[in-house]
Amino acid sequence: LFGLDADHHGWAQSVGALLWNL
Repeated sequence: LFGLDADHHGWAQSVGALLWNL
């Protein structure tokens, strides 16, 4: 899911990483 967003929004990758850490 985040991977698809990351393609369109670079910030999505960072947000996704934070969510996975939680």
